Amino acid sequence: MEEIRLEEVPTITKLARFLKIKLSHPWLVLGLILLFPLTLLIIVPIISLIIGATSFQLADTFRITGAKAGEFTLYFWGKALSNRGLFIQPLLNTLLIGTGVAVMTMVIGCMIAWLVSRTDIPLKGPIDALATLPYILPSWALALPWLELFRNTGMGLGTGFLEYATGLKAPPWIVFGPLPIVIVLGLHYFPFVFIMVSSALRNVSSELEEAGELLGAGRLRIFKTITFPIVMPALLAAIILSFSRAVGTFGTPSLLGLPGRFTVLTVQIKILMDMNRQSECYILSIILIAMCAVIFYLNSRVIGTRKGFETMGGKGVRKYLVPLGKLRTPISASVIGFIVVTILFPLGLLVWSSFMLNAGDYSISNFSLQHWIGVADPEDPTFITGYPGVFRHPMFLRCFRNTILIAVVGAAITAFMGMLVGYVVVRGRGKRLSALIESVSFIPIMIPSIAFGALYISLFGASHGPMPALYGTFTIMILLVIGKQMPYASRTGVSAMYQPSEELEEAAEVVGARWLKRFRQIIWPLTRSGFSAGVLIVFITTARELSLFVMLVTSKTNILTTLTFMYAESGVSQLSYALMTTLVVLTLMFVGIYKLYERRSGKVLTEKGIL
Repeated sequence: MEEIRLEEVPTITKLARFLKIKLSHPWLVLGLILLFPLTLLIIVPIISLIIGATSFQLADTFRITGAKAGEFTLYFWGKALSNRGLFIQPLLNTLLIGTGVAVMTMVIGCMIAWLVSRTDIPLKGPIDALATLPYILPSWALALPWLELFRNTGMGLGTGFLEYATGLKAPPWIVFGPLPIVIVLGLHYFPFVFIMVSSALRNVSSELEEAGELLGAGRLRIFKTITFPIVMPALLAAIILSFSRAVGTFGTPSLLGLPGRFTVLTVQIKILMDMNRQSECYILSIILIAMCAVIFYLNSRVIGTRKGFETMGGKGVRKYLVPLGKLRTPISASVIGFIVVTILFPLGLLVWSSFMLNAGDYSISNFSLQHWIGVADPEDPTFITGYPGVFRHPMFLRCFRNTILIAVVGAAITAFMGMLVGYVVVRGRGKRLSALIESVSFIPIMIPSIAFGALYISLFGASHGPMPALYGTFTIMILLVIGKQMPYASRTGVSAMYQPSEELEEAAEVVGARWLKRFRQIIWPLTRSGFSAGVLIVFITTARELSLFVMLVTSKTNILTTLTFMYAESGVSQLSYALMTTLVVLTLMFVGIYKLYERRSGKVLTEKGIL
């Protein structure tokens, strides 16, 4: 028989054999399939945003002589970057807010984390639960009670609780401006630092610190040379998350900044979009994205240059709790009192105010269910809004339905895609395609929510070839959820896919089971708990989201968060408080479901700080 040399085999035959071998790996086929939707939902919008920022829009042709829609231009870059009111001042304000929030979260979070993790302070359980409560709430949930607490007649805003109870009138810089924004956002985001730093401190063996004491090092030196370097990765990560979230949030800076003529980039982006100045809106969005990307990069560089973070060996971790002596009870009471005063009291004031018939009167005689179940009566002089209660308002029912629809459908699709991404990443670990899929799925976490909304307006706001315009549809809202929440779902999917051994799938393959059957009968039953956790996480984060949707909602697709914000901006305070109370209850209810599920499953499938 004549021997056939490999070089004599036709090129097409070689290619066919190569593809047959490669496509026999399910993770490779699945990865190639996933690459298309991930590129469409994450990469293409970024490209579209850049194109939109460097070309004339249709609206520009009516304002600028000689401008042609779609024509390349850098006109708006020069105009935007040199304009103090449009860009420079909002950028400086944004950096001020981000830095202030980062410092505040670090101080509060580290202090409480050290007390809970490294001391014998009593009531650690309640403190732990209360300290994580703020981040479960919408990011601007505390902005509304801040206004209710400090607004006063001296500013023409009606009587607030402080003025009602004491007669004191807070100065304008307490009610509006950078100080209240930093305080409200700092109280909301300090759980980032608390959760991450307390987790790191729990893994620091006391033997390391005791060894320093034996060598004659003082407490300060031990902290500087041993404790701080060990917890630095967690602390930096938490600060970076706090900073990036603070500069990317919209609701709080809008409510507490705009009335005081204090504008940040996120608010400026919304203003420009409302004015139909899309190119300038896209430019500011790119700058905001670049700012957060640089921060994440610097964080990775700092962590990546150090190799000495390992503290856990085969012997485990021995903990030594610092005794507080007689100060145990006072310190514990002070921490709980701080959380009660700064978190629970404002939320309680928010709920109570929603039952007040007329704003500014907090007496029992003013108690009413009008703003919850009342019937509209515009001619009634005792009821100044003329709106029905939220549970009787047709717009509320529509927004509630839209919120559930978008959150449920978006969460289900996102969580399932996250599981598939997890399969590709775990089964193909070490391969380029696996690394590419993991990297692309993680990009949205570096993009502020309002900028991510701008991405989707630039891509889906108008028709492109066979793709119709999706603005104002539920489709774009669901796509927005999938794209933005993919990092959380993919992390959940990767965590879940690491649990079943690859040997189980290989054994089924040996007996002739195809991949779909293996996935349905082996992989899915063992990992569906990760899917359930992913659904709950995405649902919760979507249901309380405002910045992501604020530029995309219409009367048809309006949701609870945007309706609440609309009422707050319009001065219909009690209705906005009732809606925010509903949002808080809805969020806490689903967090409770998640916690019960987590406890029932007997394992934590995602990091505590994801919620």
